[in-house]
Amino acid sequence: MSCLAPLLALALVQPGGPAIPVTAPAPAPPEGPASAPQPAPAVDHELPVRSERAAPAAEQRQLTWSRERRRLQLHTGLSGGFTGAMLLTGTLLLVLPDGCNNPNCELNFGRTITAITLLPLAIIPMSFTIYWGVRLGRHNRQRPTSVLRPGPGGFVLQF
Repeated sequence: MSCLAPLLALALVQPGGPAIPVTAPAPAPPEGPASAPQPAPAVDHELPVRSERAAPAAEQRQLTWSRERRRLQLHTGLSGGFTGAMLLTGTLLLVLPDGCNNPNCELNFGRTITAITLLPLAIIPMSFTIYWGVRLGRHNRQRPTSVLRPGPGGFVLQF
């Protein structure tokens, strides 16, 4: 074991991972008159594996554009939802009655303070909604389109 420790440590330090395979030695073939030489395995020529077709540049641009559009839509929708939830909660806390019809009830300042705090704080997600919405609008205007240009032998439709 003391002989393997420096080799193992050296293998782990290498940047590409272990350079020396640390495995158990293969068992030796049985010796004796009964063991006949094994014939060499027949070499089958493997057919080449068909590789995937590389996506054309137009498809790649369209895929990248649609991925970015989904991301911007998600951000815009989430920040818009938070804005709506905060505005609705603050407004309902101010407008809805307490449920206390007795004139001797104490005033519930907790609802009022919460509503007065929530309404101005709704500006934060509202500003993010505007930000993401503007980015989404700009992104939609930059949609990849096809262009008809003169080319060899006539016109060429480029995507």
